[in-house]
Amino acid sequence: MLKIFLVETDLKNEVAVLPIVEAATREKVTFQYKSYKTFNDSVLLDTEFINANKIGKDEVLVFILDLSELNPRLWKDEVAKIEKCFRQEKLIFITTYEKPELTRIFLNSLNVDNILFKPFDNLITAEVIFLLLQLQKKAQPLSLKLQASKSFIGLLKEVELQTICELGFTTVSDAPIPEKSITQYFSSISESFWAQCLASQKQNGVE
Repeated sequence: MLKIFLVETDLKNEVAVLPIVEAATREKVTFQYKSYKTFNDSVLLDTEFINANKIGKDEVLVFILDLSELNPRLWKDEVAKIEKCFRQEKLIFITTYEKPELTRIFLNSLNVDNILFKPFDNLITAEVIFLLLQLQKKAQPLSLKLQASKSFIGLLKEVELQTICELGFTTVSDAPIPEKSITQYFSSISESFWAQCLASQKQNGVE
């Protein structure tokens, strides 16, 4: 059973996102708020909210939050408050327009499940929510059709450059790089280059 919390301050966006959320979750929005302050006062600061609304420990909670009233520097603290108030399994989404200060590093630091950018794209927004609700299953898209493919696809992963010399370099990663594998790298040193992994060693829990 899902309980869905929606905070949206703009009426136009509210009208746009409601049917998207309901299509993706196949549930009606349970709690809806016109401002984050109202959500904070009515939910996070109300010690009886969970019992009064009969929110069981086995329910899955979905939070879709417009935090535009707050300075982005406070967003991480608000996410932590939600985590502290609700021990149930949950998904947390932040909705926002793209802004220069919302860098990839900053957004990754928020510990949320995803960022839903405005204006909402019906297909992308619905698919993101729907797929995240299937994390414990073999994920299938909501309305997109899957096609078999034998094409190659690359995955970008940020690694720390530890040392470098004329013969090569060493990196630190939280996942092993298979020995003898050839990988394409992008960095400020060079636009892109290929390198072969000659050795991979575990040190203090990282590769």
